[in-house]
Amino acid sequence: MITRFIILLYILWGIGMPSVFSKTSEKDSLLRVASQLEKVLLNHPTNPTHQLELGRVYFYLAVDNEEFISKGDQHFRKMNQHSPNLKGEANIYLAAIHALRAKNATWPMDKWNLANKALSDMDKVVERYPNNIEIRFIRASTCYYLPFFFNRKDQVKSDFLILVNQLSTKENKYPVSLLKSICLFIMNSQYLEAPYIASLKNYFNSIKG
Repeated sequence: MITRFIILLYILWGIGMPSVFSKTSEKDSLLRVASQLEKVLLNHPTNPTHQLELGRVYFYLAVDNEEFISKGDQHFRKMNQHSPNLKGEANIYLAAIHALRAKNATWPMDKWNLANKALSDMDKVVERYPNNIEIRFIRASTCYYLPFFFNRKDQVKSDFLILVNQLSTKENKYPVSLLKSICLFIMNSQYLEAPYIASLKNYFNSIKG
């Protein structure tokens, strides 16, 4: 029974998160953005906006490129130490990077342990920063791709519902591109009923930029 479970875990978790790149040009674009932000941070190393932007880019690259996992990990650890106002964001992305390590791990039990470590850390960060849209979305979108035996479907739906209610009040704090991405992800997930999707579409169409 245990052996069958491990085999199932290996196969399903091996699917992991799908590629975030539909075209090679998208990866090239992210690499250019990363290079630009790295140069900016050489002159302004404590700029929190650029720190977070670069961290996001590293994470997006790491989803499909294992070599960026360590780079992202190092970047967010530095943010955690030197940017107190970004501790929440740094910690949620660090947890998401643990999930990527689970995706790329070879041994089934390594996958299992890393994934559960990631989930535990994410839960703690969301509990501490319940009103942070980006933090909640990172947990929701990560858990969305988990195999069924992690039992996260209800929690994903709950996060999506909370995000729908929070989105309209947070526009000034978050980049327009992030808000639109969150809307599109939830709308395409097919997790929520029609009235919530309609509300989200109205909000999406109202976002300026």
